[in-house]
Amino acid sequence: MAIVSVTTVSFDIFIFETLISLQRGLKLVIASEEAQTIPRLLDNLIEEHNVEIIQTTPSRMQLLVNNISEIPNLKNIKYTTLAGEQLPLSLVQAVKKITNGKIYNGYGPSETTVFSTLTDVTDYEQITIGKPLDNTQIYILDKSLRPVPIGIAGEIYISGDGVGKGYLNNPELTSKSFINNPFIPNTLMYKSGDMGYFLENSEIMCLGRSDNQVKIRGLRIELEEIEHKLLNIANISTCVVVKKVDSNMHEFLCAYYTATESVDSAFIRDTLKKELPRIYGSSIFYAIRKTSIYSKW
Repeated sequence: MAIVSVTTVSFDIFIFETLISLQRGLKLVIASEEAQTIPRLLDNLIEEHNVEIIQTTPSRMQLLVNNISEIPNLKNIKYTTLAGEQLPLSLVQAVKKITNGKIYNGYGPSETTVFSTLTDVTDYEQITIGKPLDNTQIYILDKSLRPVPIGIAGEIYISGDGVGKGYLNNPELTSKSFINNPFIPNTLMYKSGDMGYFLENSEIMCLGRSDNQVKIRGLRIELEEIEHKLLNIANISTCVVVKKVDSNMHEFLCAYYTATESVDSAFIRDTLKKELPRIYGSSIFYAIRKTSIYSKW
C-alpha cells in the first residue's frame, strides 16, 4: 500500500507521512513541489504508484475537491487523513461523494508530537476530534485548572508521552505553555490555547482558539503581530486583521485600516512582505482595504 506525501518537510505532519508510514511498511511517494500545487501532476503520481492513502490539510483537500476534473484518481484513495485546521462537515461530505474510503480527523499541536487524537469521521453528522490516542491524556479545564463538566466549554490541555519539554531557548514561553500536571505527578501538560468540551460519549468537540491566533493551510498566524506592523506604517492610525474565506473555501487574511492621509495599498503590502515572515506577506495576504468603520478608534 502506498501513501503520497504532499506536505513540505518543515510541516509537523510530514513526520506521519514519512517516518510513521515507513515504520508500518508502506510505500512512500514524495510529491514534488509542482505536484503539490498542480492537481494534474498529483493525479499522475496517484495513478502511477497506485496510491491509496493521503494526508493533508482541509484547505488543501478543498482545493483538490474543487479541481476534481483534473485529479480523477482521487476516487481511488481509501484512507484520507485531514489535519492542521478545523475540519468542516461540508468537506467531509464532499470527499464522500468522490471516494468510498475512510476519512479521519487528526488533532494535535506540534508541541505534543503532532497528533493527540485521530478519529474516523466518515459517517459523523458533527465533526469531533475524537478521543485521546494511547499514552495521551486530554483535560478540559477552567481558568483555575479544574475539570469542567460534560458539555461545558473549557481550555484543552494535553499530557502524555508525546508532550515536548518546551521551546528551545525560550524559557518564558515554555513556563507559560508547559506546566506541571496536577493530575499525574512528575509529568507536564501542554496548554493548547484551544477551547472545547466533552460529549456524553467522551469524544471532544473542539471550538477553536481562546485567543486571536488563526490557522491558514495549517500554519499558525498571530493576527496581533500583523496589526503591530501595520500600525508602524506612517499615517495608519487604527487597523484590524481578520481571516476570511471566499466562495471556493480559499482562506486568506484581510486588513482593514484607517489613516490620517492616503496610503497606497501596494506600499502596505510591500512593507509587510519585508517585515513579516514570508507566509504572512505572500498570496495569503492579498486583501488590504481602507475603511471608515473604525474611525472612532
